[in-house]
Amino acid sequence: PEDVVFRLGPLVVQPVSNISVPPFVRQGEIPMSMASEGFMEGEFSHYEIYYTLDEGQTWLLAGSTRSKELTWKAPRDGRFGFYSVAVSKPGTGEELPKSGDAPKARCLVDTVAPELMIDAPLGAERYSSARPLEVVWHAVETHAEGREVVIEWSADDGKTWKPLAKGPLSGKYYWSLDGLSGHQFRLRLSLEDEAGHGISRVSERFSLGPLNSQESLELERLFKKATTFRVLGKPHDALDAYM
Repeated sequence: PEDVVFRLGPLVVQPVSNISVPPFVRQGEIPMSMASEGFMEGEFSHYEIYYTLDEGQTWLLAGSTRSKELTWKAPRDGRFGFYSVAVSKPGTGEELPKSGDAPKARCLVDTVAPELMIDAPLGAERYSSARPLEVVWHAVETHAEGREVVIEWSADDGKTWKPLAKGPLSGKYYWSLDGLSGHQFRLRLSLEDEAGHGISRVSERFSLGPLNSQESLELERLFKKATTFRVLGKPHDALDAYM
């Protein structure tokens, strides 16, 4: 049989590109690096960069560049996804991103630091170490998924700190004082968001110790009064607050 010769045309390689961005920025400007392959020499024209704020459901043109490096100013804070398109001089190249296409790279833009406030205990107060101390706080932060508020305490006016607990962005914690006593106690609450913004709040100084004789008499008076109220089926807020 005669030999059959197959003649193949030139191998066509589909151009592809990649884009790299940092996982987060705190100033609103995102440095980008692009790379491409699959172009014949002299065929490459430029990159088009597209962004999404809804994980690829909608895409908007961020800009174009012939360079492999670009710094892009984000229009606002948020979680951005990016898609690079390498374009050849004849105007062909990669396809534009379609709705549903996953981003090639992602970056969180967060220019706002979190806010954190200690609501209790109040400073310049004395609390009984015979019962738990209620610690109350609240924080405001958009990008703190999975982050916790760290609570520490100091018995020497903030010179040294000991870990106490961790909690959600806003909440309360009942601190079992175990007979602690002194006049230089402070609490410190700290939070760091996903972009690395950190904030700490230190309470005013407060005292801890056993009830003195006057406080014991006041507690006994309130208890007797509260017992009378509860016999009548009525609550007594003063004792509840004291306890």
